Amino acid sequence: MGLWLWPSPPRETFELGVEWPAGGVELSIVDLDGAAIVSAAQLSVPYWPDSTQSE
Repeated sequence: MGLWLWPSPPRETFELGVEWPAGGVELSIVDLDGAAIVSAAQLSVPYWPDSTQSE
């Protein structure tokens, strides 16, 4: 399972909130370490090839 987070978060701790009433998910807020996310993003690779490259 993947997660697309754009733009990249700040390097400090921030709050992320999610809510999906139709799916039965009530508002939930959690503190996340932005530095850990930014660091992990450096290890990511694209899933699909770049569509701007010529074959």
